[in-house]
Amino acid sequence: MPDILHASGGTGIPALSLRNVSKSYGETEVVSGLSLDLHAGEFVALLGASGSGKSTTLRMLAGLERPSSGKVMMAGQDVTDSRPAARNIALMFQSYALYPHLSVKQNIATPLRQAQLSALARLPGAGLLSACTRRRNADIDRRTRDIARMLRLDGLLDRKPGQLSGGQQQRVALARALVRDPSAFLLDEPLSNLDTALRHSTREEIRELHRRTGHAFLLVTHDQADALSMADRVAVMIAGRIAQCAPAGDIYHRPANRDVARFIGAHRMNILSPGPEAIALHPRGAKDEIGVRPEALRIDPEGGLSARLTSAAFHGEETLLHLRTEGDAELLVVTDGTAPLVPQGETMRFSAEATRLHCFDPTTGDRLEMAS
Repeated sequence: MPDILHASGGTGIPALSLRNVSKSYGETEVVSGLSLDLHAGEFVALLGASGSGKSTTLRMLAGLERPSSGKVMMAGQDVTDSRPAARNIALMFQSYALYPHLSVKQNIATPLRQAQLSALARLPGAGLLSACTRRRNADIDRRTRDIARMLRLDGLLDRKPGQLSGGQQQRVALARALVRDPSAFLLDEPLSNLDTALRHSTREEIRELHRRTGHAFLLVTHDQADALSMADRVAVMIAGRIAQCAPAGDIYHRPANRDVARFIGAHRMNILSPGPEAIALHPRGAKDEIGVRPEALRIDPEGGLSARLTSAAFHGEETLLHLRTEGDAELLVVTDGTAPLVPQGETMRFSAEATRLHCFDPTTGDRLEMAS
């Protein structure tokens, strides 16, 4: 069944798009009827768990995989059968894939040398024999230095990758991808190898790079923090389909269905089945599922929802409370790390503001609007 959501967030002809694309390996379908538009100047994140089909989707956009059905379009032209080199798409993988025996400058210049110089012209000393080769080499050198300066690598051009930090290696990989002036920039889990502090700073560097270049960026990631903090739009991919594509705030505050609601957020959303416990939070709980994020529940001696504390995990600024309701439903509550707790096994009561509740159809799982 085709994906009924056409994920588009801009106007005009997209820089890169998928049209009802599916991909199967034998009898296993990993991407199903997916449509996605990526416009010039836009930053989109394709967010999904391992095995959701997001990396396969990126590979089809880049030309590394051919769709089983559907079309890949660039600027309105069908490029489904075009080779990767013909698409002028910059691709950056998690591993960076730098050439260890080449300097930073040589690594950055490699795509230009391969595209603009023949095999003979790339040989050492070839510029001595040909004025044309000398001009092209000068152009490549100028472009390489400009990109290196943009990414604060101009003082590292003579170093080898093994002499660089992880963050510096990543900037070299970004520079090498950017030097060709690509039509679109595809990043496959680019931050996963970085420690927490470097991850935060690199997010800002990539965002700034996007703003300065104006290229279309697609980030493929399993990390919600990366997707929500960097992208203009987030496409949540579940089981080979785009379940929702919207600005980050809408993804978090207005999940399109139960699956997105449970996937998005630092802590899994509580979903209460229709019945007394759901009614304790909202009257709609008589016939619909009620969703509430763990951080939206507050300890309230007068609250309508009661549950028995089974364990508490202190995390410094917050404490995670694991509870079980009288109806045997598991409940997770996030409280301030300084909040006093009852002994394990005791009953606690909770409430939540109606504006922080979510309502879902118990049959389809689709979001239902709640009366204000």
